[in-house]
Amino acid sequence: MSPVSTEAETVTLGEVNRNLIKLTEQVTNLANAVAGRPEWADLKRIETALEKRIASLESWVKWAGRTIIGALIVAAVGLLLKFG
Repeated sequence: MSPVSTEAETVTLGEVNRNLIKLTEQVTNLANAVAGRPEWADLKRIETALEKRIASLESWVKWAGRTIIGALIVAAVGLLLKFG
């Protein structure tokens, strides 16, 4: 049984070749993208380092806030002693 070909369904060898080249390029690009992604161990190491940095920043912000609040309280007490 031979396939029925209409003018719209006719595909030339050149078209097949061009589409195969495009497909090969896409597969190559995908393979390069997969090869270039980091391994899970690298991601875990980066995550751990970021967690430490965030904890350090949170600690710094906490103590900076406490220092500012303490300075405001000392200033208020100084003003009360001077003018009160």
